[in-house]
Amino acid sequence: TKNYISAMNLFDHWKACGDLIKTTTLATKIGAYMESILFQPQAVEIYLEGVELWVADSNCDGNTEAVTVKPELLSNITSEELACLARLYTSIARAHSSHAEDKKGSQYLQTVHKILTESPTASKVKDRSVLFPVFSGLLTHIMAGWIKDENNTYRNLLSDQFLAQAQLHGDEIHIIWAISTKIILHTTMGEIEDAIHALKLLREIYCAKQHSKILIREYGYDRAAHAHGLCVIHYEMLGDYEESQVQIVFVLEEVIPNIPERDVHSIFLGLISVLWVLVDKGMARKASDLFLTRIYDRFYEFYGEGCFTGHL
Repeated sequence: TKNYISAMNLFDHWKACGDLIKTTTLATKIGAYMESILFQPQAVEIYLEGVELWVADSNCDGNTEAVTVKPELLSNITSEELACLARLYTSIARAHSSHAEDKKGSQYLQTVHKILTESPTASKVKDRSVLFPVFSGLLTHIMAGWIKDENNTYRNLLSDQFLAQAQLHGDEIHIIWAISTKIILHTTMGEIEDAIHALKLLREIYCAKQHSKILIREYGYDRAAHAHGLCVIHYEMLGDYEESQVQIVFVLEEVIPNIPERDVHSIFLGLISVLWVLVDKGMARKASDLFLTRIYDRFYEFYGEGCFTGHL
């Protein structure tokens, strides 16, 4: 409690001084702490106080005007300030989304994406990883239907930019997430052959034993496991039953055993497509055993009767 009070006093001091970097950084840290103890509305309040130095309207209630950064700040923004702004806007979007205010979260993500792609200063941001939560958040909002993209041009632009920036950054975790996101996007649009093509790229770098825990820590779940599971059905639909069996074996022997048992969400998404195919092939008993041992039993072991997670 004392640390929180001290942090708030320091935040008020830096805000009164008009220090953009220190105010924004501290708002992001305090808000993240509030989120960690499930105080989402309070986290949003802190984040929005940090935004007040940036926006053209001090009434930060999530409307379009409130997320627009002052032109005079944008014209002179430094790369460090831009990185701080990106982290803060991404944090606000995440907190809004977890508090069932998805449209407001989308506005912040779209605003900061526009700044990061149009500002001349963006190319000078050394830590390219600040871009990844923006891309990932926007694509998640599109898949959830919170951002309309009727002709899929925005989706394709974002996924291409995400992968390009991840490859430029060189971190395997972000490359794996970007490719996995492409697979899921192709799947939602029925672009099965494109999904398989992306899977071949994913196979070259993804190792569940090495990457699963880090993906869960960075992004919340193992999307690569999800993508691998989906492609079992894709091979079945294409009539490539031999490759489907290879994929089933890979998921069951290399992916699922290396996902932390507590992350039932990742295990469920990695397994569910495999289970459907096994049932379709007359192996319902095997599918049932896998569901019970890998999903049902683990859920009750870690979460208990009457409990639920954000996804299960």
